Amino acid sequence: MNYFITSDKKDCCSCGVCAQVCPKKCITYEKDECGIPYPVVNKEECINCKKCEKACPLINAESLKQNTCEKSYALILDDEKKRAESSSGGAFSAIMDAVCDDNTYIYGAEMSGCSVVHSEASNIEEAGKFKKSKYIKSDTLGIWHSIKDRVESGSKVLFSGTPCQVAALKSFLGKDYDNLFTVELVCHGVPGQALFDSFVRGVEKKYKNKVKTVKMRIKDGKGDFYVSEIVFENGRTKALKTWQNPWMLAYSKKVMFMDSCYSCVFASEKRTADLTIGDLWGGEKLGEEWEFEKGVSLVLANTVKGQAVIDNFTGVKIKDYDFADAIKRNPNLVAPTKCNNNSVKAFRSSAVGDFIGTCKKNKYMFNAKIGRLLRFLPAPLRNKLKKIAKA
Repeated sequence: MNYFITSDKKDCCSCGVCAQVCPKKCITYEKDECGIPYPVVNKEECINCKKCEKACPLINAESLKQNTCEKSYALILDDEKKRAESSSGGAFSAIMDAVCDDNTYIYGAEMSGCSVVHSEASNIEEAGKFKKSKYIKSDTLGIWHSIKDRVESGSKVLFSGTPCQVAALKSFLGKDYDNLFTVELVCHGVPGQALFDSFVRGVEKKYKNKVKTVKMRIKDGKGDFYVSEIVFENGRTKALKTWQNPWMLAYSKKVMFMDSCYSCVFASEKRTADLTIGDLWGGEKLGEEWEFEKGVSLVLANTVKGQAVIDNFTGVKIKDYDFADAIKRNPNLVAPTKCNNNSVKAFRSSAVGDFIGTCKKNKYMFNAKIGRLLRFLPAPLRNKLKKIAKA
């Protein structure tokens, strides 16, 4: 698994660390058709020092995965407003409150217009831009030195990202720091920017209006956690429920992720971060007082440092949750996303030119609408219709 030998995209997570450690600055990045940047080495300037390989999180994955889940929890914030502003139960807010002081820098993915970038925040209020799921690969290419400077100066640093991004940070730093706290998301996979640009062009064509930004995931308060809100430059907004949303439907079909996502070495019981957070599915069994329709977080403590953060939580309702049960509803905790390789290539190749048209061709919206209507039928009739449809 060495991209510098194979040039196989499944061997690269596009973190940008290799270019940052290259002493000759002979590694640049070029984007593929989906907008994913991949490293290109200038062979004439390369001195074959192998620092790029020594810092690559995929090549060194096994040495970076030193942690396993010690305890797992269900969590919701007591503050209803903050919980409503979160994708699920508000775990990241609880972590920030427990970790941050006046000398803490927070790093995470923010939606900047219609693209996603990793950036810095110097306080919890500013870090509000990191809340909510993004569902696009974030740009981390220029952030690693900034984090290193902060952590080596003695400041606390709280970093959140996908498991491969946490691994990239740890590989870049070369050692652990007591003042570094890492949080990884339960990740299914990430699509490239060019695919999202195609989706945005389709939205602008349909509504004859320029898109300012997209709020990927807001709550309707009735159990639909995947409502998206399109914000147009003239101030108007358009809410898309799950079954109306081509982007989230394609995401759920798992047909547009990076190649490395389908063989992700970090989708494993061995973790890279101090804490893992995500949606807790199946939370209805916790009891009505948890109000599952408002969102519940899953939190894993993978290190002593991570558990210490959890022990310092305030303003939350928290309960032990069986890790085996969490895996049943969140299989990406232990295994990468699987999808037919030909389906992925065909979808991405077509969607980068016409995203919404490709989704229509594949009947994603039509099938979602039918599925929504079937929910209102009695179970025996619903199952019978499903059998007929499959015949």
